[in-house]
Amino acid sequence: DRGKLSTATIIIYLALHYCDVDSQGFCQYGNTREIAELTGWTVRTVRDSIRKLAKADYICGGGMDQDGDFVFLEPDYARIGQTYIEGGRGYVNLEDGMLKQLAALRDVNALRMALRMLITVDNPRSYGTAIVREKDIRSFLPKYVTKGKLQESIRKIRRMCRFLCVGESDGRKYFEVSLPEEQDAKTRRIEAA
Repeated sequence: DRGKLSTATIIIYLALHYCDVDSQGFCQYGNTREIAELTGWTVRTVRDSIRKLAKADYICGGGMDQDGDFVFLEPDYARIGQTYIEGGRGYVNLEDGMLKQLAALRDVNALRMALRMLITVDNPRSYGTAIVREKDIRSFLPKYVTKGKLQESIRKIRRMCRFLCVGESDGRKYFEVSLPEEQDAKTRRIEAA
């Protein structure tokens, strides 16, 4: 109901989580130049994306000063860590190298697919491997995306997102997706304990 976001706006939204956000979703210090450097997008694109995010109510933002500093609040930040089943928005462990690879996609449908695959596989219950059905991927893509475009987006993900291993479908209508062992959420949790 908030409308579709462009590739840049999605990436900028993800990058906002690298700012010093407190447990309530408030950030006293965000900087457009730092976000531009992290994502590879221009400062102007970052500014425009932040305005779009505020207009769509993803964030509540204050004005930006000449140095690019701004404050923002993410209204439903407390629900980020909850799974969909628990009523939250899900979660993902996204390192800055992973964010940079996602930012390099520049194809909004490939980005949506990569994020869906990443959310599916980066789950403590998945053991670093998951099955992603083609029909689940198609459910959040525009209807005009043909099988050829879908396959092209999968190739882009394989080429640009080295952190995400996407297996071949071989006509089975699903993809096996995995993360390297060092990036698996369950492995990390065991190591932390």
